Amino acid sequence: MWAPWDWLMPYARFVNWYNTGVAFGLFQGKGDWFIFLAILVAVFIVLYYPRVPDQDWSLRLAMSLQLGGALGNMIDRLKQGFVTDFISVGTFPVFNIADSSITIGVIILLLGVYLQERRERRRAQESQEIPPQNSAVE
Repeated sequence: MWAPWDWLMPYARFVNWYNTGVAFGLFQGKGDWFIFLAILVAVFIVLYYPRVPDQDWSLRLAMSLQLGGALGNMIDRLKQGFVTDFISVGTFPVFNIADSSITIGVIILLLGVYLQERRERRRAQESQEIPPQNSAVE
């Protein structure tokens, strides 16, 4: 265990943790399934990404973060048979940068979907409030 400053030790530290499961230590020993799942996710993202409009930056960013995280953990699993987790914050389960990338990607995806739905609802309400204009001259 290491922390750059002693006062930081109760809050954040670096550790060396071998994880044969997934995030939060769930499903220990089932890493082979997650190699397969990471491959499926990666293939889906690579095939779907070109179809995402350039303007949809939140979806593009979310998918990029998720792809990077999935590939990072998959490489660990293929090379070592486990994922190395090393960031420990408070009592939160130990995680790594790939886990953070996946989590941040999911948060950006959910936020992007929420904001997009809100924009569409607002447009729908505005289009209902504006009466159609009659082009005929009276």
